[in-house]
Amino acid sequence: MLPTRAQGTAVQPGEGFPTVTEAEDGSPQLTPLEADPPASLRVQPLLRGTGRQVVATDTVTVQLSGWAWVGGEQFDTTWTSGLPLSFSLQDVPAWQEGLVDQPVGSRVMLVVPPSYALGVTQSEELKGQTVVFVVDILNARTPGETS
Repeated sequence: MLPTRAQGTAVQPGEGFPTVTEAEDGSPQLTPLEADPPASLRVQPLLRGTGRQVVATDTVTVQLSGWAWVGGEQFDTTWTSGLPLSFSLQDVPAWQEGLVDQPVGSRVMLVVPPSYALGVTQSEELKGQTVVFVVDILNARTPGETS
């Protein structure tokens, strides 16, 4: 049985990242920055888990929320359904780059500039925008593994 949210040690975020708080149900809430978005992918662990480290070929199971950098409008979340999402990191290059070496159980913020394809979350309304994801890594497995 998988956990429903990240459970790790809090990490002090660096400067230049939006503020993330947690609602009663564990879902992340974002307060956007009034600043220009970064030009490159930025990764900020918020909770450091204790599980095995994610590798580039893993299939991950995550809870996620996504917001537009400008205005902070949420465009995606798994928290409302309560059902985590599983997919191959190879399908989403920004996540593959940002989540590799993060331990399972972590909550990680990814600030993704428009130069990255968003894979399964690609949408016309987000074209040309920087987006912010907060990802709880609930499980990671190499294809062919059973757990």
